[in-house]
Amino acid sequence: MRDFERVGLLLFVALSGYLVLVIEGAKLIINPSGQTQSQPAGKGFGLTCQGDADNPDLFTEMKWVGPKGELVEGSSGPIEVSKAGGLLLLMFREPTTEDSGSYNCSAVYDNIDPLNTGVQLVFYRRPSELRDIRNVKGTATTLTFEFEGPLDDGGLPIRAYVVKYYEQNEPYDDAIVQEWSEGFPYVLENLKPRTIYKFRFAARNEVGVGEWSDEREIKTPAESYPEPPKFITPGGNISTYPDRFQIRWTVPLDNGRKIDYFELRYFEAEKKNGVWRRIGETVVKEVRDWENAPSYEMTRLKANTFYKVEVRAHNDIGFSQDATMVFQTAAGSEHEHQSNGYQGTVSSSLSIGAIFAIIVAVALVVLIIIDITCYVRYHWGVVFFLRSRVCAKPMANEKAKEAAFEDGKGGGNETNNGNVKLDANSVAVTVTEKGDNFEKKTRTEVDNPAFDKEKEPFKVNEETEKDNEGEVANEDTPMIVSAGAKDTKANDGTADDVKNKSPKGSKSSIAKDSLV
Repeated sequence: MRDFERVGLLLFVALSGYLVLVIEGAKLIINPSGQTQSQPAGKGFGLTCQGDADNPDLFTEMKWVGPKGELVEGSSGPIEVSKAGGLLLLMFREPTTEDSGSYNCSAVYDNIDPLNTGVQLVFYRRPSELRDIRNVKGTATTLTFEFEGPLDDGGLPIRAYVVKYYEQNEPYDDAIVQEWSEGFPYVLENLKPRTIYKFRFAARNEVGVGEWSDEREIKTPAESYPEPPKFITPGGNISTYPDRFQIRWTVPLDNGRKIDYFELRYFEAEKKNGVWRRIGETVVKEVRDWENAPSYEMTRLKANTFYKVEVRAHNDIGFSQDATMVFQTAAGSEHEHQSNGYQGTVSSSLSIGAIFAIIVAVALVVLIIIDITCYVRYHWGVVFFLRSRVCAKPMANEKAKEAAFEDGKGGGNETNNGNVKLDANSVAVTVTEKGDNFEKKTRTEVDNPAFDKEKEPFKVNEETEKDNEGEVANEDTPMIVSAGAKDTKANDGTADDVKNKSPKGSKSSIAKDSLV
């Protein structure tokens, strides 16, 4: 029994796989392809549905279903369905916008589940002819038009308006085509002065260009002075500054002659009886260089004052009409001043440069305070470094004096009580401890054997002098040589002996170039 169940299960699995392969291998194809198709109304159009499989003859029950229901094969009318071989045709003789919708093709392959595919059809009409075309303005090189839209837009919004124009003496094939987007000014530029042109107009939607209007002729006028410029005032007529105001304006049509410059006039004004009247002198300027929109900044204005400015364009023929504007300067600070020949006001706020200078000054003061604190408490910093460099020599002199004092005190040598000046550059003290005796040598004498031979004569002279004076100095008696004694002995011709005299029992000597 179990063997039969296993065989049945295997057959079911195999049959299911076969059915899946059959369904996946068969499909329906619609031509022209595309899930959404737009077609003009009133023009014949057709679709075909075809089964795609290894065996197309297994497709059965193939049919078309429209937005209003199933379309019967063999019926006649605006929409017809017919079969040709393996194709099922859907023909639209004269489609209208009401025929738009979803059209599906369905069929059954090999008596299994039905297959289905579809397409979205949209039938549009081209717009009808434009109405009431008017030439509202003409210059030597431009024409401006206005018109009303078509009565029938084809079921779609109008995307653009099209004009086709050419000169009277030129063939129609050389016509120029130009489009204007919906809502933009309809202006033709770069025309020739005193020339007759022929024009035709039409509207365009997503389907295409609609019916063309009747042809009309328009003659452009002769060259003349430019059109007046127009001010561009994005910030309004109130200046944000008390002493200046910048204006911008458009470059007008030149009417056949190139614009060479703009003349600008401005003056202080006041309103009396509804009319702005000039006060004071008029400032006149010429603007000859510009890119895109010309501009000019008026300076040296009074605060909280009304000004009137006039701008006009110039070409070879003459000036255009004036473009005028009245603006007001902002209120200034309470500190009024007179600068550059006018009475005005300035803002009391600090400039960026002044703020930066204050910040730098405060930073320097803080750094100096920190450096002085580091010098006093920790002996480092910029001030300590400069003091060490500048005052290094005086510090060495102090150290030399202290060393000489300690040597004289400990070794029984001459003691400097402040009456004798010591030069640290000429005297170097070397102390060598040998028991209780200390040896002091000058810088020129240290480690120099030549001085040993010169010591004997000095000792003989010292004994003679001491016998004459009747005093004997021991090692514990400090010797003080005063400046007066040295001068007296120098006058007696014994300056060299005085300079080289050393106390008894001392092995040190004083250099000849020493101050002592």
